[in-house]
Amino acid sequence: MAEVLIVSNPSGSSAREHALAWKLSQSPEVKNVWLAPGNAGYKNSLPDLTTPEDFLRFAKDKKIDLTVVGPEALLAEGIVDMFEAEKLKIFGPRQHVAKLETSKIWCYKKSVEWGVPFAPSWTFLNRQQELAKQKVREVGFPVVLKVDGLADGKGVTIHETENTAFQEIDDIMAGKYPNGGKDLLIQMHLQGKELSVFTLSDGQTILTIPKTFRDYKWLNGLTTGGVGGFGPVSITRSLLNQIEEQITKPTISGLKDEGGFKGVLYTGIMLTDEGPKVFEQNVRWGDPECELLMPLISSDLYPVLYSCTNGTLSSQTLNYFYGFTAGVVLCAEGYPAKPVGKDEIFGLNKTYDQDVNIFHYQTRKRPDGKIETHGGREVVVVGYDPNSIKGSREKVYGEINSGIYFRGMQKRDDIGS
Repeated sequence: MAEVLIVSNPSGSSAREHALAWKLSQSPEVKNVWLAPGNAGYKNSLPDLTTPEDFLRFAKDKKIDLTVVGPEALLAEGIVDMFEAEKLKIFGPRQHVAKLETSKIWCYKKSVEWGVPFAPSWTFLNRQQELAKQKVREVGFPVVLKVDGLADGKGVTIHETENTAFQEIDDIMAGKYPNGGKDLLIQMHLQGKELSVFTLSDGQTILTIPKTFRDYKWLNGLTTGGVGGFGPVSITRSLLNQIEEQITKPTISGLKDEGGFKGVLYTGIMLTDEGPKVFEQNVRWGDPECELLMPLISSDLYPVLYSCTNGTLSSQTLNYFYGFTAGVVLCAEGYPAKPVGKDEIFGLNKTYDQDVNIFHYQTRKRPDGKIETHGGREVVVVGYDPNSIKGSREKVYGEINSGIYFRGMQKRDDIGS
């Protein structure tokens, strides 16, 4: 039976990785699923493993059959290249191909080259503040500003006025986002219905997941990594076919010339009057969308992910439960601006509804066994209902109100309403 390793950032594994571990551990082909570094909510956590070198050493020593990469930061560091050099199976794209997410400018330019319908955008390099500001005046408001590189989910801002937009341009080019660089993408703010689509690929075959979700990014007027969501939202097969033909297939085909894509493509799409247009691409599972998706998959996920690493995805299918999920993220006091940690979390000992799961972010376990916050998103409570989003929402808030609590806890009360 297989040994699986799911790897994440040094600060700890997120609810996304926890949900993947929960699902993969149900496979009859899997013996153990290890989470590195893990969190206080998952028993097979490996808190002493925090670097790609640690992960590689463990994978070799433990004879891991499949490693699954959670966050984009590890992909940007080249962890897939490192594992493949040692002939180890790993789910995720190589470092160069990961630029589809790790560089907004590269993604935009390549998408245009491949003929993918993309939100109108303009690129500006460091020290081109005045040119960027002139373009903002031409584009009008609202306008979207994106730092080129990774910024922990906080490098995309929407502006209604010149004052805030110009300040953000100055801040970006002054190094506001240390890991994101100082280059800038200005993007037209598209109007329409937003949609996010997961697509699995082994570099040749694509498998579109027909479950899409609405997520909530804002808390207290500030953008976050995601504080809740629900779904699936209604989408027709004809629309999915259109997205595959106009967006997914050209992207996967174009990436063949860049070394080939294997893993999961997570595409942000706006359904405009002119048709679907891409506004962002990600090369990993979305968060919290992954947590909403996993309880809806009825198939064994392990052979599907494994097939993406060896070019056999065409032999695989995914089946789903009928029903709906909703998820609410419980956040630390002060999140996202100045989060506070190390507060005890109460009420996590058990769930009161069999259709509810609690997935942890970087929670920590104290020496006495009690669980404490780390200062950020702490846990996401996910509910499933076979009949309606309303039913899944009621299960989630019912679970939270049954006694999950920590000092300064924040949440949105309108998820799925």
